[in-house]
Amino acid sequence: MPGTGGEAWQALLQAARTFAAESHTGKEYPHLGPESACPLCQQPLGSASVRLVAFDEFIQQEAEKNARALRQEAETLYGALSNADHSIGLSAEDKTELAGLDPVLANECEAFQTGINARHAAIKAACNPAGSWDSIGQSPAEVASKLQALAARLSAEAETLEKTVDLQARAALQRELNELDARKQLRAIKAAVLDAIAKIDLKGKLKACEASVRTKVISDKSASLSQSIVTKELADALNAELKALHVSELQVALKPVTEKAKTAYKLILELPGSAPAKDILSEGEQRAIAIASFLAEVNKGGSRGGVVFDDPVSSLDHRRRGYVAKRLVQEAVKRQVIVFTHDLYFICLLEKEARQMKTTLHTMSLRKTSAGFGVAADGVPFDGAKVKDRLKTLRSLQLECASLDKAGDGAAEESVRVVYGRLRVAWEGAVEEVLLNGVIWRFDAGVSTNSLREVAVEDADWQAINNAMSKCSAYAAHDGAAIANVPVPTPAELALDIEALETWRKATEARKEQLRKARPR
Repeated sequence: MPGTGGEAWQALLQAARTFAAESHTGKEYPHLGPESACPLCQQPLGSASVRLVAFDEFIQQEAEKNARALRQEAETLYGALSNADHSIGLSAEDKTELAGLDPVLANECEAFQTGINARHAAIKAACNPAGSWDSIGQSPAEVASKLQALAARLSAEAETLEKTVDLQARAALQRELNELDARKQLRAIKAAVLDAIAKIDLKGKLKACEASVRTKVISDKSASLSQSIVTKELADALNAELKALHVSELQVALKPVTEKAKTAYKLILELPGSAPAKDILSEGEQRAIAIASFLAEVNKGGSRGGVVFDDPVSSLDHRRRGYVAKRLVQEAVKRQVIVFTHDLYFICLLEKEARQMKTTLHTMSLRKTSAGFGVAADGVPFDGAKVKDRLKTLRSLQLECASLDKAGDGAAEESVRVVYGRLRVAWEGAVEEVLLNGVIWRFDAGVSTNSLREVAVEDADWQAINNAMSKCSAYAAHDGAAIANVPVPTPAELALDIEALETWRKATEARKEQLRKARPR
């Protein structure tokens, strides 16, 4: 019917509810029952009582649905109102410039912004259940038209200035502006530009060097040098080098070679018979000849540049390795000598010769670490290190064991065994280096008798060393004790055993100092 849902219809429905409370005592609308009369038409409800209940439920659901929709719409509108930006967009620079052009308008803009902000805050407060819409004041006086008028006036002035400006001066200013803009853009990529310039410069230098490193040029130069520099002086130098390396049974001689009316000389080895050198000489002798030839040629060249040797003692016996070590240290007195080797014994020989010649020796090693392969580190590997350096490594390994043990890692026990194995090696090295003061070294053919001046072996030394070595052997990795599942000491006990070596070392060094002062040379 027309008007259903309107105000009159809602008033009629509410009147029926109110009348039912009086006419149907003890019952609650719309649950009146089929025996009751309709509060509107006062006719018996009968089966219509069910429809009355259903109709009331529908009205309630629709009312709730409408209320939710209106609430959602109100929340959306409030969110838009709350988050709206009411700034008129004047920056601090704009305000300063506007105050210079029109102070009154600048104040009006400031007042307008303040009024808008206050009105916005008042509207938000009125939206609260306890808010009041009566507290919202009038909108502040608008300033848009005045700002537009000012902008129009400034545009007209600018247009007038454009027409009267000197074209040449303007062009100069424009060029300066372009230059400044270019510099501003360059600043952002300055590092990349400088890098590109450096690469171009390097490319030019490499291009200039290209002709000098061609294979043919090198070959021609080598042939020229072999004809002009190979003289009796070089032969004598090579024989001297062979003698220093104790291959003096070999001799080098000059052999004249005449070609196209020009006589040149080449070096030949004087060998018995006519067999080639490779069939007569051992691999070690050939290596010694190669080293001697290189050193002779380098020294006769007159330069003092550094030289590099890659495993120079490969295939050499222990005696000849000593000769090579001595010769390389002699060479290191006058130039930098870099030696790559995996032979720890050869490193010990180099250290010994360097001490005797008072030449600086710096050792480094390439190792595999968590950072990858070939990581350079100061010093030599553990097996070739001095006792003090081995103690540093042992302390670091003990901390790793303690960390694994604290984390409950089963690998902690095996790590402790490994460290005890290394501790045993450290004690062995301490006997040679500290107790015996380097009088004898394993693999060394000689005995440093002068070092006996600082040697004194006491009962306490024997007891400390024997007890420590026995304990290390009992717990070292892969030992019988490991197979028998003998309990392994804790990382804390391992730390005490490591410090026991350090305590003994310091005491022995102090005793050696006393002996050095007490015993005459």
